[in-house]
Amino acid sequence: RAFGTECTQDALFKSCGVVNLLDHVLDGYSATVFAYGPTGSGKTYTITGRPESIVKHGSGDVSDGLVIRSVETLFNKVRSLQR
Repeated sequence: RAFGTECTQDALFKSCGVVNLLDHVLDGYSATVFAYGPTGSGKTYTITGRPESIVKHGSGDVSDGLVIRSVETLFNKVRSLQR
């Protein structure tokens, strides 16, 4: 699936299927996310967000990419399972 330039990081994360993959990871399966496209199309930004924002502010920025959002979601799911 291709996402346009108007798509936010949050909207992409919610609609690209990564959350479902994380559920399978918690069931013991491996998962991989692959970004494909021409140079300059935004693959690195989509996966990582803006690294300088993470260093300065930690997570929680609107530019957070799939990696940060996935780790946060995974830890939240683990915490909820421990309760």
